[in-house]
Amino acid sequence: MRVHISSFIREFMNTCSTSVQATVVNKASCGLKTVTCSSAHLGGGRLCGGRMVQLKPSFVVVDAAVGVKRDKARKFGRHEKKFVLLPYHEVLSCELDARFEHIKHGLVTAVLVNEQRPALRNFIFALKTFVSTYGFRFSREDHLQLIKLLYLIMVRKDQWEEIIMYSAKALEDLMNKSYFGYQQLELDWEPVYQLYHSASYGKLMEEIEGKNLRNCVFRLKRFYKPSDAPKIWDKIQIHLSPVYSTKEFCDLALMFLPVKLTTEEHKKFGASLWFDTMWKMYEVVEMSDKWGSELPNLFATLAYSNPDFMDWTPLYDTIFTRSIRAMGLSIREGKVAVGDGTGAESLGGLARMVVATLGGPYGYVFAHNRMLEE
Repeated sequence: MRVHISSFIREFMNTCSTSVQATVVNKASCGLKTVTCSSAHLGGGRLCGGRMVQLKPSFVVVDAAVGVKRDKARKFGRHEKKFVLLPYHEVLSCELDARFEHIKHGLVTAVLVNEQRPALRNFIFALKTFVSTYGFRFSREDHLQLIKLLYLIMVRKDQWEEIIMYSAKALEDLMNKSYFGYQQLELDWEPVYQLYHSASYGKLMEEIEGKNLRNCVFRLKRFYKPSDAPKIWDKIQIHLSPVYSTKEFCDLALMFLPVKLTTEEHKKFGASLWFDTMWKMYEVVEMSDKWGSELPNLFATLAYSNPDFMDWTPLYDTIFTRSIRAMGLSIREGKVAVGDGTGAESLGGLARMVVATLGGPYGYVFAHNRMLEE
């Protein structure tokens, strides 16, 4: 599913809401009187109208419930609510509405006129700053459209390296603490795969470091259709050969294989395709290998999201053996410790996997009791 960015821009402009007009505060309507005061401060006072006026602290009582109801009625996303405590919250809201509309239309205009730098770069940075400061202070529809727009900007052919990095960081903030998935927005995985592989393991994009794209690429996989999982697995299996490194294979698997699916989806076109291969690799890998410590996180996420996916009982011996070796414990009384703690990085994933299978028919309690008895 490939969407041309120009067609999406036209659709995005049609769905954009009418720009919010700037609010002008009339001093007369607020009951304010203008008094000419000098800037000279003498003894904590101010010279106003030829008289020395002593400045006193002023206290304002703010009804935050009014601001909360006003924001709630607009159905914003997960935005910052602390600003309702400000006495000028209504004026600030109008200013923020105008600022967001300016950023949104600036992004569209910069893409249409192909002004990459500085216009598009600056507007992407402005959007990232807006989200970081005020949260998702926009509607659900605008949120999804912004994710799709920045995705198309990032994977655009022959895109500037600087624009790719700015788009990735902005996408990372837009997807953080949001619960959208492929049910709300479907994205194509192939352009992201080509971009990440070229940046991490290719030789054509030396200016972009793959580690700076990891968080964005990892969070984007929630928008891939479950039916695309077999295609992703077929693409990744190519790297399971002597020509490529095993770290490359495992890294691509962690970045692109969808894990948070229903049990039925996993059995149809999910973990049922790749789990046996990945677990076999974990069993034969040496504890000192760095990528081997990342695989338990993949298994732990699967066990946490779908504890009823399979019978985990045959895996407990390997899990507890790896845990004992990683902690450098002895198996029996009076015996020497096994392992030197080199696999301690995998303890977090192993612990999550054990906790996720705590109860139920495939629980780990019996294996834990057996380990303690020994």
